[in-house]
Amino acid sequence: QQQQQQQGGQGGQGSQGVCRFFLQGYCSRGDGCFYSHINPATGERVPTRGSRGPERSQMKGSGQRSRLDVQQQWQAQTQALQQAQQQWQAAQLQHAAALQQQQLLPQQQQSEQWQQPAPPSQQSVSPPLGSSNDPTAALKKHGIDVLKLTSIEQVKGSIHLLSRDQLGCRFLQRKLEEQNSEAVDIVFNEVFDHIVELMTDPFGNYLCQKLLEHCRDEQRMLIVKQVAPHLVEISLNMHGTRAAQKLVEFVSTPQQMEICVQALRPGVVALIKDLNGNHVVQRCLHRLPPQDNQFIYNAVAQHCVAIATHRHGCCVFQRCIDYASEEQKNQLVNEVVSKALTLVQDPFGNYVVQYVLEQVPRSKRQIVSVIATNVVELSKQKFSSNVVEKCLQVSEADLQARMVQQLATPDHILSLLQDPFANYVVQRALAVAVTPHLEALVDVIRPHLPSLKNTSYGR
Repeated sequence: QQQQQQQGGQGGQGSQGVCRFFLQGYCSRGDGCFYSHINPATGERVPTRGSRGPERSQMKGSGQRSRLDVQQQWQAQTQALQQAQQQWQAAQLQHAAALQQQQLLPQQQQSEQWQQPAPPSQQSVSPPLGSSNDPTAALKKHGIDVLKLTSIEQVKGSIHLLSRDQLGCRFLQRKLEEQNSEAVDIVFNEVFDHIVELMTDPFGNYLCQKLLEHCRDEQRMLIVKQVAPHLVEISLNMHGTRAAQKLVEFVSTPQQMEICVQALRPGVVALIKDLNGNHVVQRCLHRLPPQDNQFIYNAVAQHCVAIATHRHGCCVFQRCIDYASEEQKNQLVNEVVSKALTLVQDPFGNYVVQYVLEQVPRSKRQIVSVIATNVVELSKQKFSSNVVEKCLQVSEADLQARMVQQLATPDHILSLLQDPFANYVVQRALAVAVTPHLEALVDVIRPHLPSLKNTSYGR
């Protein structure tokens, strides 16, 4: 009988074994089950339909888990997971709120500083972008619908606000383009007191540019005088740089030019090295006569290395070469020659030296003479190797021969051939050298040909 109970649920119909589903926790057949529902722990029969099996605590030596235990554990795990997700979402919201507060705080501080009165020498060029002054809201407050404007007279007294609105600024520009002197006077009179602020405004700077194009000389003179104390700060601004370039482009009298020059002179080095300001300096080189630009050449010559080795400064240096008079060109070339060894080893300075070699032919001999004193070491450096190649191309025959002789020395040729940069110098020398120096170079290289096949650069 015990064997039959242990083998319960495995016999056919009518077997007296214990139901295995009942032992596992639950039998849906209840009294209709073909097998007995007897609790092994108590020996009692459970006759109810849909019988629940014995609890784990009542099963002697049973390793089976009841379905009730599994369900309860699953529910507990689900609740714990939901609580963890809610806590994670709450933490994310707190983190986002903290980041937003950190971003808004500097803008609020700047806005408060802008609203505080300051002496003229310390006033900001323009209010911060986070300022609470919303031109669109102010226009609506005055009952102005930009889309319905047809005449400049409709916005008299509100042009300053209109110029800081995108659509309003476009409307004002169209009115200025109509070449209507009355419209120009109305715009000038209302924006003149705010011209410094508008020059650095994302939309207002376009109106300032258009006004500089169409205003009269006496009005332009007043603008120049008003802007001059702030011209460097305006030029450094990402929006103001456009207005400053337009100002330099349209100055029309020697007096206006002199005021601009005096305003830019103290900050010319900072402007040259700035992402926005360097374009103002280049516009001066392009539009002003050489005598008015002399302050730029003096600054570049005095700070030759600092400017030529700068990302933006090297571009300005090259433009200086393009627009220089003979005297100004000599001034810069002399500085380049004296600083050549330093410049050729710089990521940006080497381009300045190469540009001088190309654009100022009379400087070739001076620069190549400096490079030829240390060809081997300069050939092994990434940036100076480019200059050595350029010197081999443009130098005169005697200096070229001198450089090839230094490359063709048996003590250095193998290291040059296997160097990641110098091998290009050797290739260039093979391409431009002439007899008998070419044969001397080939004779020095030939004994190393077998070993060069096994190197990535010598190959």
